[in-house]
Amino acid sequence: MLNKAFVVIGGGYHQLPLIREIKKQGLKLIIVDKNVSAPGFEYADYSIVYDSYDYKGILKRVMVLAKKVNIVGVATQASRGAIITTSYLASKLETKWLNFKTAFFITDKKFISKKFNGDIHINNYQKELNFPIVLKDPDLSGSMGVLKIESKKEFDKFIKTKNLKNFNKFILEKFIEGKHLIVLGLKTNEFLKLYGIAEKFIDNKMRTKLVIFPSSLDREDSKLVVKYSEQLLREINFDFGPFMIELILENGTKKLYVAEIEASLTGSHFMEIMIPTVTDAIPIKETINTIIGKKIKKSVKKFDLFYAQKYYYPNKFGKIKKIFIEGCEGDIKLFPHIREDIKNYTPKLYFFNAVLVGRYLRKKEILEKLERCNLNIIQ
Repeated sequence: MLNKAFVVIGGGYHQLPLIREIKKQGLKLIIVDKNVSAPGFEYADYSIVYDSYDYKGILKRVMVLAKKVNIVGVATQASRGAIITTSYLASKLETKWLNFKTAFFITDKKFISKKFNGDIHINNYQKELNFPIVLKDPDLSGSMGVLKIESKKEFDKFIKTKNLKNFNKFILEKFIEGKHLIVLGLKTNEFLKLYGIAEKFIDNKMRTKLVIFPSSLDREDSKLVVKYSEQLLREINFDFGPFMIELILENGTKKLYVAEIEASLTGSHFMEIMIPTVTDAIPIKETINTIIGKKIKKSVKKFDLFYAQKYYYPNKFGKIKKIFIEGCEGDIKLFPHIREDIKNYTPKLYFFNAVLVGRYLRKKEILEKLERCNLNIIQ
């Protein structure tokens, strides 16, 4: 391993679990991030301060380093353009990752909406709309880029705040009532390792308020979701890498819609904490080992545990004076999420996750305890 190196696209807070695991395995680290203060650079053997989305520019700089070290892998825990960059570099460096064509089109959220959600996709916003509708910003990830609009008045107000020349980038869909599910796994041409199905609960602002793992699906619905996910991966030619598929299982019809496909070691502590807590799988380590050709276990042993993760959002960004928990002291693990792109406050708080783990048979008790739990943020 002495002269073998990994390229990691993104050196921010959410990439640290991947960065630390690569370091643990004795591999050298080449880290790419446009932020000169990115925390991942502390672990880097070689730092490339550059836009993570400019894959051709990054390749030129990586090829210079390839004369010094043997690059055996490229990976990311970031989303959108970082996934495209990772695929492009892997193809040029002849390492394993998702093929470039698939990486390119699954990051096109409008393409995904039209292809898989045709009966709820709204092609022309100037025609009559049946509210509520969901508006998605393709430039943002997760709930940050999703907005539920309840009326035409609210919609017109939104349009007035946007440049109409750029409005066509937004994706509009009919709002669907149903279960929000997250399918997590690792795939190669030889095997598919399914880590499990998580369930996400959202508030009226389309923000995540709770994630539980495993989901509350019954056996029949679980089979339906797994079968659909396997067909989806085949249809988009998903040939290698970790994945997160977010689906909506519509109430009553049992029809499935695709909310998002992410081809990376998704954050929110799912890969780092949630899956290794409830199963014997360690997705980050397994992804690295699969890239470098080491064998991993193809099956997942599930423990008799239940994982619940509650989300707290501050009323405003600003300096944090004090944070304290009420109603569940001593039982909750608290994890902050960090926004690297906002510079006008310290610490860089985005939101917090409170995590509670217990025996699956105590699921109701765990959720009740988490419901009583309050986070106070004094600014």
